Amino acid sequence: MARKRYQKGALRREGKRWILRWREDVLTQAGTVVRVERRARVGETKHLPTKKLARRVADGIVAHVNEPDYRPGRVVTVEQFAEVYERDVAPTFKPSAAKAVRSISRSYIIPTIGRYRLDEVAGQVPQLMVNAMQRRGLSRKTIKNAVAQLSAMLKAARGWGYMATKLDWATLYLPAEDAEKEVRCFSPDEAQRLIDAAPEPWNVCFACMAYLGLRSGETLALTWAHVDFETAVLRVRQSTWYGRILTVKSKTSRRDLPLPKALAAMLADYRTRWRPNDLGLLFANRKGQPIGAQYVRRKVMHPIRERLGIPRGAFHAFRHGHATIMFSEGGANPKIVMDSMGHSDIKTTMRYTHAISNDRREAVERSTQAFLRRSAANLEAKSLNIN
Repeated sequence: MARKRYQKGALRREGKRWILRWREDVLTQAGTVVRVERRARVGETKHLPTKKLARRVADGIVAHVNEPDYRPGRVVTVEQFAEVYERDVAPTFKPSAAKAVRSISRSYIIPTIGRYRLDEVAGQVPQLMVNAMQRRGLSRKTIKNAVAQLSAMLKAARGWGYMATKLDWATLYLPAEDAEKEVRCFSPDEAQRLIDAAPEPWNVCFACMAYLGLRSGETLALTWAHVDFETAVLRVRQSTWYGRILTVKSKTSRRDLPLPKALAAMLADYRTRWRPNDLGLLFANRKGQPIGAQYVRRKVMHPIRERLGIPRGAFHAFRHGHATIMFSEGGANPKIVMDSMGHSDIKTTMRYTHAISNDRREAVERSTQAFLRRSAANLEAKSLNIN
């Protein structure tokens, strides 16, 4: 039933902030209704200098309590809702994302703050999770992913009628940026040696990654329907994940790529000896099903790489090498490289290009020559003064 008494809450100033406290009915797991005290930060005193201004904002915060159709919100712990989130939300994601949700919940969120109620996840509580992850030596990116999932869980909970706070990123203290590690990038020589040493069909598989910059999943999901010999175009439409055919990573990953003559010749020659399968896959196992990238990497690529004495690197080193060679020797501008790689952000593409553009190199040379000319002029003036 709706509340009989109109509630405004208690508003008071705490330091440089306005804080609002009010009571709200909540529904427990046992089905009973209990009344709890809620607390929210209204704003800073520099933005709301008077209590009347703060009261206007506070009235909006407690407006839902006074609605005619108000119903008590449900109260559960983070651990209890994590189970609901895994069951009802995670299955709507791609399998890889759903797996990440389960892993983050069970490894980071539940062990640290699982005992807290959703409406208690505010202030110092999220920081407890951040600090625990930092003590384990986890990277800043991993910590941000865990916090982002916690925020998504709280958002879903609020939308479904649970009593839950809104995560305030401004009050979180994340660890400093990690020192960026140099990403492995196969040089043209290394990539071609791997292609030449690989038996069929893996030489064709490696060539698709090196010449076109395809992801391993995109390569292993290729079918002959995606190869257009007449127009010399290869269409990227699907990907594999642990032996399953899925959609590509993002909308920009769905792209058409020009088919180089050398790769077209390799594909045409390979097709004459290709073993047909129901899915039309270029690369399939004995049952005609998709092959997992982890199998190809472990059983095919690494043994060849070690035999050739090539430093350690995985499939993504082909992709980095392709972007680098397009940018440095192919003369392509960043937008063309971005479209070829299937990225949605130019910043991501530039992290793949392990080279300096000719324009930047020439600009640095010109600026250095300006310094040297000034140095020569200073030396000449000094010699004249001495004489």
